[in-house]
Amino acid sequence: MATDKGDLFGRDFMDRLLYYDNRITPLAANRQRQGLPVRSPRYDRRVAELRDYLKNEINRVLNRIKEIYHPAEIVVEKLDFHNQNLSKRMNRLLSGFGKSCIVAKLESLEEEFGIITKYENPAYTSQQCSVCGYVDKNNRKSQSVFQCKFCHRIMHADVNAPRNLSKRSSLVTALALYMSPANILRAMAKSFIDSLSSMERKHHLRHSDAVSLLSANPYFAGNRAQLKGS
Repeated sequence: MATDKGDLFGRDFMDRLLYYDNRITPLAANRQRQGLPVRSPRYDRRVAELRDYLKNEINRVLNRIKEIYHPAEIVVEKLDFHNQNLSKRMNRLLSGFGKSCIVAKLESLEEEFGIITKYENPAYTSQQCSVCGYVDKNNRKSQSVFQCKFCHRIMHADVNAPRNLSKRSSLVTALALYMSPANILRAMAKSFIDSLSSMERKHHLRHSDAVSLLSANPYFAGNRAQLKGS
């Protein structure tokens, strides 16, 4: 879990999930090959271990965030558990009770401490620069490195995304939680074009260089006429 303050909690989380995946998925596959039901006492024990780990880790991290920042509100992206490095079975298990563990803990924090949870649409938060607002699929240099093609700011990709969520939450006309990614992208591109002049001055870019960059970006295809006239 990453925060807009720059925290990266649970750095070994994926390693632990891979560990449980390697214990659960082969066992299930082996039973299926033998024509047996997937569920067995051994399988159930391993899934219970995974569930306990998730619950304890999620509670630990969220409690730590509460202790450090004493927030009145926690803004999170609309929860979606899926990772290409994990098996289909593990992704199903995570979607089943990983999400419920987080929701239960957030509800507990609200009930006990009055900390409100606000969900935001996460579309393109991993590709949008939290400094200047420029969105480009090439901004994400790797899983961990974000480098903006417009303002050239470099930061950890997992920190950039929650900073975008925080900014979206503070907008007067916030992007709707269930707005389609295509509509969100159009809104983001229009907003950036509208502020292009001030962005050029702030980041010391020549207008021709900015127009060249945006013209080559398919995300701004619908704004090319506006670019030419700017």
